[in-house]
Amino acid sequence: MPTTCFLIGGTRVLTRCAAQLLDAGVRVEGVFSDDPAVAAFAAEHGIALHDPHGDLTATLSRQPFDYLFSMVNFRILRTEVLALPRIAAINFHDGPLPRYSGSHVPAWALYEGATRHAATWHRMAEAVDAGSVLLERWFPVRDHSTALSLTYETAETGIELFGDLVPHVVARTLPEPVDTGRPGAPLLPPVPPAGLRRSDPRRHHGRRGGTALQGPGLRLLPQSARSAGTPHRAGRRPHPSGPAAAARRGAYRHRRPGRHHLRDHPRRARRRPRPQRLSSRSTAPR
Repeated sequence: MPTTCFLIGGTRVLTRCAAQLLDAGVRVEGVFSDDPAVAAFAAEHGIALHDPHGDLTATLSRQPFDYLFSMVNFRILRTEVLALPRIAAINFHDGPLPRYSGSHVPAWALYEGATRHAATWHRMAEAVDAGSVLLERWFPVRDHSTALSLTYETAETGIELFGDLVPHVVARTLPEPVDTGRPGAPLLPPVPPAGLRRSDPRRHHGRRGGTALQGPGLRLLPQSARSAGTPHRAGRRPHPSGPAAAARRGAYRHRRPGRHHLRDHPRRARRRPRPQRLSSRSTAPR
């Protein structure tokens, strides 16, 4: 009888790891995801697709199964759900544990100037990211890494590392827990503190600190806004005295089709009409 499992999450981490399980003869009983790519994968392989926001306990209690895999899953699973698989509930984490538990881990690693990073597969426990580490793989952080690029690299490393877990899944066993030798750490806040500047690469944050928040849709706050403590969406704010602001105030007036006349531009004073110059030849009537 083959090993059985359920998957929850999304992205290519789930689809590529699921492909490894199927190739090894593991039966995927169902997938909880709202990712269109995952839905297409499930339809292609005849796997039942479930709502990830539905009642997980009711769905998973219908039949016994061996493993529950969480891959890029942002829903915190309750204790009763984690207790349903016969062997273990296992989660993919995009950073080393227990130092970088929580979310936005690659951004935090760059913010702190980490020179290496890791992908981790660990058992799930009641506390978030607190279960024993089953597999981890380290790799160097490139000098010009950003939060987005480091996230992609960690995902690829995690997918490759999952290949070491598949034989244990087939045999219905678990790897020996990794002795991380590192004390536990509290959950990191959602994003690193705002206001970090990259003006001096020798500061204690590390030379990659300035790129820590160059992830999807995030950038660092200007230094004047450090007290806010939250990131803002990428994109430059219009200058308060620039042309865009002037246009909103009605400074542009249409004089004739196809041309604009700038009136009361905040950076340019109105030109006074030049006096007419008389020709050297007298124009007085004779």
